Amino acid sequence: MQIHLTELKVEARQAIRGRHPSAFLVSLAFYLILVLLTLLSRRLMITTMHFEEIIALSEQMAAAQTQAQQMRILESLAALSDTRERLGEYMILAIDLMETMLMMGFAKYCLDLSRGIDGTVWSLFDAFGNFFRFLGLNILISILVSLATLLLIIPGIILSYSYALAPYLLMDDPKKGPIQCMRESRERMRGHKWKLFLLDLSLLGWLLLTLIPGVAIYTVPYCYTVRANFYRAVTGRWEAPEHVDIIV
Repeated sequence: MQIHLTELKVEARQAIRGRHPSAFLVSLAFYLILVLLTLLSRRLMITTMHFEEIIALSEQMAAAQTQAQQMRILESLAALSDTRERLGEYMILAIDLMETMLMMGFAKYCLDLSRGIDGTVWSLFDAFGNFFRFLGLNILISILVSLATLLLIIPGIILSYSYALAPYLLMDDPKKGPIQCMRESRERMRGHKWKLFLLDLSLLGWLLLTLIPGVAIYTVPYCYTVRANFYRAVTGRWEAPEHVDIIV
């Protein structure tokens, strides 16, 4: 069975059309959640004291009669500031993990779309049900790709394409381990990395449109669904083909 890359795009447009609820509505919810998490993360990065605390500190310093008392006040302030900073760092890390899981959930939603399955806004949280496996997979891929990129940029890019199918393999079979998904992805992507690169290159214009406010809710579901179609084509999971040969 031969599938042109253009056919993957046509299938994606057809899959998005007529969904209930609308894929664009789910995409809007996805972006609103990401925006709220980003705003919260930026707010936590601000570790300055509140105005009331500054007033209270000034009063305490003025009331302090000895230098030792002033030093104790400053030490208490430093300890409070350090505690807040550490708590803020933990909260930011938690928000980053939530964003990663939401992206996995959105990718799973688009994979279901490509199969004609209607999802809901709650589909965005599907990845949380398999949190540690998705987390382990993302960490392993990030480490290996980063190490390869430190040596040379091109090997890092090639390695990232080798593992491109790993998240989808885990979505389809949550019982698989991260390493198993990575190995299978490398095997499946032999001879297909260049084709996926060409597909991503052809979607570059769509991704650039996401820079326009409000347009991302239309372009991102399309790009994600095209990628899901590529996964299904490479793994032979359209209807029931034994082998799929993707051509440009």
